[in-house]
Amino acid sequence: MEVARGHKMGYDKLEQVLRWCCELGVHGVTVYAFSIENFKRSQSEVDALMALAEEGLREMSDETHLVQRRGVRVRVVGDLSRVSASLYGEMQRVMRMTQGNTRHTLTVCFSYTSRNEIAASIRRLGKACADGRLLPSDINAALLERCLLTTAPGLPPVDLIGGDAGGSRATTALSKPLAVCEGKLATANVKTVDMTEDMEKVAIELASFAMNEFTKEVEMAAHIKKEFDKMYSPTWHVVVGTNFGSHVVHQTKNFVYFNIGAINFLVYKSG
Repeated sequence: MEVARGHKMGYDKLEQVLRWCCELGVHGVTVYAFSIENFKRSQSEVDALMALAEEGLREMSDETHLVQRRGVRVRVVGDLSRVSASLYGEMQRVMRMTQGNTRHTLTVCFSYTSRNEIAASIRRLGKACADGRLLPSDINAALLERCLLTTAPGLPPVDLIGGDAGGSRATTALSKPLAVCEGKLATANVKTVDMTEDMEKVAIELASFAMNEFTKEVEMAAHIKKEFDKMYSPTWHVVVGTNFGSHVVHQTKNFVYFNIGAINFLVYKSG
């Protein structure tokens, strides 16, 4: 069998498995699609894999695709600086178009290895210590887990790994994060809420993502506001900090106040 054809059959099977998971109520699926080590393969095979990935992501953006019909949010994680501009554009497009989907989450590990992910997470924690936002004594397994790219807000850590017959690459790739991250996924403590459950879930997911992606609280707030304005129409107000008081008048069904660890988040529309 041609290598490219075999990869295409694998992609088709992935879509079938995703459909099964949606039907069975499995809300989180993580796919190990392309290892950093795969760049060492022949150029023709790498090019075929990249083209297949670009085509697959483009299909996911179509409103008739399973991802859209089933309300699947797509996340692509890994060292994406290594992929082509066109492929990166498709990755960003499908993530943007599915960011409002809340029923299921598909995490695609692309240009990824567990060693690279753990190293990047440790560097991020080290920088937080150097900036004075963390103390070395604050670092534990649960905090490291929250920094992992494969951690999806609202979903448990990966706890079941499947692979092709006789293969061990998926197990090898994901075993280290599973072993290192023994703590539970950090969850939000919702203090006051006046919005739909779906909106509340999106707010928490955006906050968790912002904590992983940004170093400054103002950047976290700006990201959450931008996404809420886009998804639920302007104008939203977002306050992020470790210690602040507030007294606001808000629109009905447009308010949530919660914390993740030591950081508090207030998201609301003015009344």
